[in-house]
Amino acid sequence: MLRDHFPSSFNLRRRVLKVRKAPIADTISRVIGRNLALKHVLTLLKDLSRPDLATRGLSFCLGVVCLLLSVTATPVFSEEKIPLDEIRIKTPHYVADQESFHPSLGVYEYKTSWQGIGAATLKVYVDQVEDYYHIVATAKTNKFVDLFYRLRYQALGVISTNQFTPINTSIQQQENSKVKQTQINYLPDGRVLSVNWRKGKDVEQIEFDPKNEMLEPFAAAFLARSLDWPKGTVRRFDTFDGKNRYLLKLSSVDEIEMKINGEPRKVWVISPYVKKLATNKKHDKLREARIYVTADEQREVLQIVSEVFVGSVKTQLVSFTPKERYLAGSSIAWQLEQQADTALH
Repeated sequence: MLRDHFPSSFNLRRRVLKVRKAPIADTISRVIGRNLALKHVLTLLKDLSRPDLATRGLSFCLGVVCLLLSVTATPVFSEEKIPLDEIRIKTPHYVADQESFHPSLGVYEYKTSWQGIGAATLKVYVDQVEDYYHIVATAKTNKFVDLFYRLRYQALGVISTNQFTPINTSIQQQENSKVKQTQINYLPDGRVLSVNWRKGKDVEQIEFDPKNEMLEPFAAAFLARSLDWPKGTVRRFDTFDGKNRYLLKLSSVDEIEMKINGEPRKVWVISPYVKKLATNKKHDKLREARIYVTADEQREVLQIVSEVFVGSVKTQLVSFTPKERYLAGSSIAWQLEQQADTALH
């Protein structure tokens, strides 16, 4: 069963979500039509919800902040695709350095902005249940952006604490009135099964043998974070978001020092490059990105800066709440269960 490794709070329920309509939306839309900068914000947010663009800046840490993430919506364009089991690629086998990497358990909160204009909040919950890490990533546009473009995103992943082997992943996303769900399950025989549901569409089931060490976004993020990234290091990962496969190439381009809470911390600067493996189609709206990761045992993602057609998008870590303080005696899974009915609202 796809849900065997998830606690009860992780069971996906097919929900039809209503989009709130503000009475002044039409008036504000006319104002926005005259404001070029804000038009770019709305276009940019819509682009970032697409997997082929979002993964360039978020796939590494969202999962995410793989964020993406994740990072899992169906592309809005049509294109000729190579069947997933006919893709031939061989990426290196990386051994996680679990002696020097000790991920902090708790809740990371990030704020996303374009040219200083607030746009969205992202949260990443990390917990350990026996021999598995349970990771939850959520993204939510703010009230102002909701008037024109409303995004609610939640991804739930389970990976092994041993070498961060992927077990399964579930994703729910509401983009305005569009509701999508994806479940990915890594089978014991090496095959991968994914089920995709989209409001108003038939359920699509995909099962194939990747014939390579293929990871979902959470596993790719944890494995990458477990490794050292001295300047000049380049690594490649075969990743799968439930519908498409991507070659994720990460290049360490710099080592700098940043002050965090007044204390200097060594930071690796990593540049991601993403290629969709089922097509040669190029997407160039996101020109360049930089991921800032601490060079210590936590390997925390401090910020992601993505250059786009106009300006840049910045996702910054604004707070971290340790598990002990956030949970108050319960597990993150239990805490999320209490929020299950409002998680995407």
